[in-house]
Amino acid sequence: MKTALAFPILFMLATLASGATIFVPDDYQTIQEAIDAAANGDEVVVRPGIYIGQVNLLAKAITVRSEEGAEKTILDGNQSGDGPVATFGTAPHSGGVLDGFTITNGLGIHGGAIICNGAGTIKNNIITKNAATCCGGGIKTWSETEQSVLIVNNLIYDNHVDHAGGGIRCQGDSTPIILNNTIFGNSAGNWGGGIEHRKDAAAVVVNTILWNNTAPKGLEIYDTSTTEISVTYSDVEGGWNGTGNANANPLFVDSANGDFHLTWDSPCRHAGDNGSGLIDTDFEGDPRIALGAVDMGADEYWHHLYFVGSVTPGDMISARVIGWPNGCTKLLMGSGIKNPPLSTVWGDFYLEAPVNLFYLGIIPANGVLVIDVSIPTVWQQGETHPLQAFIGSPLWPSSRLTNLVVLTVQ
Repeated sequence: MKTALAFPILFMLATLASGATIFVPDDYQTIQEAIDAAANGDEVVVRPGIYIGQVNLLAKAITVRSEEGAEKTILDGNQSGDGPVATFGTAPHSGGVLDGFTITNGLGIHGGAIICNGAGTIKNNIITKNAATCCGGGIKTWSETEQSVLIVNNLIYDNHVDHAGGGIRCQGDSTPIILNNTIFGNSAGNWGGGIEHRKDAAAVVVNTILWNNTAPKGLEIYDTSTTEISVTYSDVEGGWNGTGNANANPLFVDSANGDFHLTWDSPCRHAGDNGSGLIDTDFEGDPRIALGAVDMGADEYWHHLYFVGSVTPGDMISARVIGWPNGCTKLLMGSGIKNPPLSTVWGDFYLEAPVNLFYLGIIPANGVLVIDVSIPTVWQQGETHPLQAFIGSPLWPSSRLTNLVVLTVQ
């Protein structure tokens, strides 16, 4: 019986030598052209936008990452049926990295969004609305040489497979590490709504939420591998044997609309394993570990500002602030962005003066303040407006500045 690769070995595989930085579309018009031109150790940085079609990392030890995160950078497979939206090559120990994209509309036989035939790292992605006819509606891992893929900090939701593995299928000799992911609402026609684990795979699942996935057999996990899947410090609907596991509603902010931030009362907050080879941030760049003990899932509960809706003059948009319950919250709007930011006792301050201040309200007991605000009619298309929130009082050292958000008027 084989064992999964240890975390230190996996992270060595995921670490690339320093090389050139290639920008898309500045240096090459398409992501694939940039990958074709890249050498081992290079980094392909993708500007915000929607990119239609498939990409193949060609078994190169390169990093392909978005410049501004998954919500602003979309890989759209266009439901072409040509296979996964993203493919990792089959060469031994390729170690490529795919970081920070929304991956959607993939349609193929194996791996609707991603197929990893070897080693690699899949992190900080939103993998949603992909489909496969056979295996792995979201991700399929495969290896004939016990290679590891690190799957970390991903939101994997609302994917479908006709056969097995709605969210992830682990097959062959692959030894994937599935760390701090949120796997929700995926479906399979036969087995494994969340994860299907088969043949000689040896997956390790840690700090992960598996909830509301569906299949005739194995709603969350279906395991027929010769090596039993290892699941620890994870929230699995219906329960799963393993140290630190839970079976409790994760209490997301608004899972029905794709908002998988944790609330203050979530049983997944502070419930993970701190010693699991964690990376330093969560799926959107908030610090991990934030408040002493790591959380389960892709999100780490931390002071955070974000908006839901279209930034169109005259329209309403939902401003949401995660923070301490009972914290008095103000929205700060600057005239520009400080680079580098000003370091303060409350966190980094990014806004250039003059700064306007707007009172938002008191954060409720669930730790999430939701306020509908109107986009000013005088804002013009293409304008950018940098914002932060401040939670607390300037007199309190425990007060916090949130992350920077830049609204672009549509």
